[in-house]
Amino acid sequence: MLVRCHTHRGADCSVSSWCRYRSVGARQNGTHCSGASGTIWSGSLTDASFGPVPLGDLKTGLRPLALLAGRAEFGMSGNAGEGRLIAAHGLTGIAQVAAKLNVAQAFAPLSLDSFSLNEVTVTFSGDRCASADGRVRATFSGELGRTELAVLTGTARCDAGELILPLVSQSALQRLTLRISGQGQWRAVLAVRTTDPATIAKLASNGFAPLAGGYVLHLSGRL
Repeated sequence: MLVRCHTHRGADCSVSSWCRYRSVGARQNGTHCSGASGTIWSGSLTDASFGPVPLGDLKTGLRPLALLAGRAEFGMSGNAGEGRLIAAHGLTGIAQVAAKLNVAQAFAPLSLDSFSLNEVTVTFSGDRCASADGRVRATFSGELGRTELAVLTGTARCDAGELILPLVSQSALQRLTLRISGQGQWRAVLAVRTTDPATIAKLASNGFAPLAGGYVLHLSGRL
């Protein structure tokens, strides 16, 4: 049986409603699933995805104490990880997410393979980033995955109304600045400083251009 409940603001928080939830960086696509079962307190989502990011099967449950404060909060857990989806007082987003996500399709043609999230919280107010925190670890695939760009890390934050992930390598010679708007547009700037001929050749074959003593690639897309 599917149950519907309402906060004092009239928000629909049924299990089935979260198959079409719209939130951080995927407001046009949102959260989808092929099926939902159970109750709002203990339910399951089958073959769930967040925009173009696959999440697999998830266990979900509404947090009753949050309702007392007028918030709809669903705990989520599955093979990809765990966290919360939140909707409250004009804010939508994710909270305390610890997960490894396949983002290859989401950010194509940027050769990102996965994001590993550590206690990541991001909320949007309308289309503007309201708050962001937590560590993000990005790994690259293909030829870029065999260069110094293979692994970059950083802390999520808001900047000028957008979610920004400023990620750097351990040597700080490789950087990815990824901006995501509330409408789902993303812009990426990859910058690499290197004198290694083999690495330079790989960068050139992937569209990098020489700039200010390094090599830079600009890409953009939509989630």
